[in-house]
Amino acid sequence: MRWTDKSGLCEGRPLNIPSDVLKVVDLIVTDVSRIGMGYRTRCRGDFLIVLQKPPIKARATWTDHAIPNHWIEKVDRKLHSHVKPVDLIKRLIAATTLPGDLVVDSAAGSFGVMHAAIELGRRFLGCDLAYEELPLTHKSEMQCVNTTTSSNASLPTV
Repeated sequence: MRWTDKSGLCEGRPLNIPSDVLKVVDLIVTDVSRIGMGYRTRCRGDFLIVLQKPPIKARATWTDHAIPNHWIEKVDRKLHSHVKPVDLIKRLIAATTLPGDLVVDSAAGSFGVMHAAIELGRRFLGCDLAYEELPLTHKSEMQCVNTTTSSNASLPTV
């Protein structure tokens, strides 16, 4: 899955992923219930491009078929400037993975995906360039997860 804003969609920025590796199968619009930036219209959310590797079989891959394509969830921008809706993330992780599966987030930001994955019994691997900008409490939680949770003992320290 890949998050993008409306300029990414309007400009048609390429995903740079061959369609035989991952194919775009859906789009979820998020509304974070807070007006954002924009020169003409003001943005209230983002877009989540849903990608799937072949074979494209939704019934075999997704266990939750009731996720709406327009998701409304208020987010706390104090955690990170681009924080994403955690309840949506939890729902998507639960719908597409099994307990013990590895969830990877290469642009983790506030590490909301990590919290959702751990809560659902999934393993997590993630990084972010802005790790040093995170509040100390978040760094402590990450160290705690990596050192005390047996299901994550094999993961490298974040």
